Amino acid sequence: ITNYKKLKWDEFDFSALDSNSKESIDWAQVDLKKATKSNTFDMAAVDWTELNSSKSAAKSYKAIDWANVSISSDVSAQLDYSKVDFKKFSPSSLDNINDLNFATLGKNYKKLKWDEINYSTLNDASKEAIDWAQVDLKKATQSNTFDMATVDWAELNESKSAAKSYKAIDWAN
Repeated sequence: ITNYKKLKWDEFDFSALDSNSKESIDWAQVDLKKATKSNTFDMAAVDWTELNSSKSAAKSYKAIDWANVSISSDVSAQLDYSKVDFKKFSPSSLDNINDLNFATLGKNYKKLKWDEINYSTLNDASKEAIDWAQVDLKKATQSNTFDMATVDWAELNESKSAAKSYKAIDWAN
């Protein structure tokens, strides 16, 4: 591919790509905003290692409509979650919520849609990795699968934000 800008990525047939053609694409030059609109687009087609190390990684991540893509466990392991726009990201786009690397969320703790998480499917490793002091408990308690027993209360109680967290909880529900 020589002229990436002129290609109609939204009409591109990604299902026709074999491993060699996927390898030959310079993913840093692909318009992912348009590509994700293709009916045949698959997040697994992207060479995330190549994209993550490119200068245009942040721009590429920003172009993705995170609310309308499906993220397999394999793809999730390759994503740089610090570059994901969590205002657009929905936890339901993950095949498995435990694929989300809670330990690397950083500033995205505030933006994560805690009310959209299925807490009943969190495994022990995810519960341990979550920094409960940074969780928006007001939103979390709005999830119909939220269970107070999921929270690491000892961790939360030792944090500077404990009082704020307790106030955020709707104790009537």
